[in-house]
Amino acid sequence: VNRVYRHLAILPEAPVAEFQFYQGPDERHRQTEYMLMSTFHWQPLLNGYSDHFPDDYVTAEPVLTTFPSQEAIVMLQDRGIRWVVVHFNRYPADYARKLRPLMRTMGTQLRVVIDDTEVGLYEVIFPMRPAALRLP
Repeated sequence: VNRVYRHLAILPEAPVAEFQFYQGPDERHRQTEYMLMSTFHWQPLLNGYSDHFPDDYVTAEPVLTTFPSQEAIVMLQDRGIRWVVVHFNRYPADYARKLRPLMRTMGTQLRVVIDDTEVGLYEVIFPMRPAALRLP
């Protein structure tokens, strides 16, 4: 078991998203690997399905497959995702070599927790929102 999963077990409970975000009927079954690995940390998952996909999966899938795009980060923030696991070893090698340095430049949106060769763990940074004005 990768140390990312052991570390997730001791972190505050919060939703997790795992990437590569598999799409299409030929790859969706790979989401179950994330579900299985969640038994090591018991954090709630955004993705990691078996036979049932949530109603909003069809609309979320095309956005989340673009991670770490701005649109995907906003979607993660909107859904309250705090932890992101990135399986660099599951991406094509040429893309993975570009992905890791890109993610290191996203310090205002993602904080590195663990940066291993095969798998990384990141914390999603939520933007500061102004407090609502209170009128007397």
